Amino acid sequence: MNTYLTLLIILPVFAAFLMYFFRKADNWINIAIMSFVTLFGTVSSLVMLFSQGSEVVALGGWKPPYGIVLVGDRLSLIFVALIYLITYLIAQFGGIERTKVNDHKSGALFMLLTAAAAGMILTGDLFNFFVFMELAAISSYVLIAKGGCRSSYTGALKYIFTGGLASMLMLLGIGILYNTTGTLNIAHLMLRIGLVGDSLRWLALGLVLCGILLKMEVFPFNLWVPESYKGAPAGMKIVLGSILSTVGGYTLIRLYPILIQNPGLIKMLLPLALLSLILAELAAYREKHINRLLGYSSAGQMALVMLAILFGGRMGIYAAIFIVIAHALAKAVLFFVGAHFKKSTDSSMWESYRGLSKTSPIGAVLFTVAALSLTGIPGMMGFWGKLSMIGAGLASAKYFSIGIILIITIVEGVYFLRISGTLYQSNESDVKAKASYLLIPAVILVLIIVLIGFWPGCISKIINGGVSAAERSSEYAKLVLDYLL
Repeated sequence: MNTYLTLLIILPVFAAFLMYFFRKADNWINIAIMSFVTLFGTVSSLVMLFSQGSEVVALGGWKPPYGIVLVGDRLSLIFVALIYLITYLIAQFGGIERTKVNDHKSGALFMLLTAAAAGMILTGDLFNFFVFMELAAISSYVLIAKGGCRSSYTGALKYIFTGGLASMLMLLGIGILYNTTGTLNIAHLMLRIGLVGDSLRWLALGLVLCGILLKMEVFPFNLWVPESYKGAPAGMKIVLGSILSTVGGYTLIRLYPILIQNPGLIKMLLPLALLSLILAELAAYREKHINRLLGYSSAGQMALVMLAILFGGRMGIYAAIFIVIAHALAKAVLFFVGAHFKKSTDSSMWESYRGLSKTSPIGAVLFTVAALSLTGIPGMMGFWGKLSMIGAGLASAKYFSIGIILIITIVEGVYFLRISGTLYQSNESDVKAKASYLLIPAVILVLIIVLIGFWPGCISKIINGGVSAAERSSEYAKLVLDYLL
């Protein structure tokens, strides 16, 4: 299994270089390469998740904490499987639809971004996390700009400036941690972070969080979100909303044992998460452009993940993992269906989708189900995550935060139901929906959402395994460093 763990990062990089040599070939070759790599990643990560406990790969034979390690445990493999599933659907069906992911340049960047996302999840070292984060950022900048419009260029530039600032601050924090602890291995940091003085620990972790919050699109690091989602190609919108935000959520969950050793930082992050939630959802409520609206919605969902983690406890981590998975699946559906609607109406303004339920009933149903799941309606996957989150909030006596979450959930439900209602209104112009492969991956993901919504027990054991891996720092340290506390 060690080989498979390494291949999850190496294979997409190899595919990126391979696509360069086939740059003059037909686009179907690029689609085939991307589809094979991402399908291999999906199957391999699922096999490892269900068939083994945990694996650690020491690259070059150098053992931790001095060598670079890849860690495949119950937590990381959940998220690797999730991102590979979504990238497979983007590569396979987005490529067929020619959503600017299938030409050799965009395809190579997409593969590099996939490798970087897998690397950020699997690495057991903070500095290598930073390296993979920069690789993902550079690929994202170019892919956003491939939208070829004013919004895409503006979004890419805002992302560059915001990302550059966050990266600089994060690197400074990593340097402080290395100087004070003598290690950047995450498992080793869990043991040594308590030796750092309170103020210096607060500063270092706060700086490191800057890079993570950028990926999670949390205020004030989400200023790039509106234009990037508006102008990016369809496939890249899904990457931003379902993959990069997922990586950010995973990283915050993984660092939970380190964060809880700094109560002052937790107290500072709680109001920041609440503010990000309120601003994002109110902005989504006022937005008329479907992609900008979904971008704001992603920022709001990641704020919920952050709140669940800050509530703490086993139930809080469980809720965070559940919400991240539910969000990634539902948001991918909404972007796939949104791209289908745009193709039919030649517009990204959701008010122009009036009456599409008549000509695209499947698309309307898919959009509505995904929206209901994000809102947290009972019977949908998202409901179980929010229910667990409320339970974690009650257990930690965060009553004010729970009140804000419930109010904002109503706001979220209103703007999503408003869009769904528009789909079912009568339209005298009789807009006709065009045939599209983009509904196929949406159907697959909605089936998963509905299945888990009615039968959450089918993944509860897996998520509980991830919770144990995230919560018990001694077990993670023993796994990586090969000794028992």
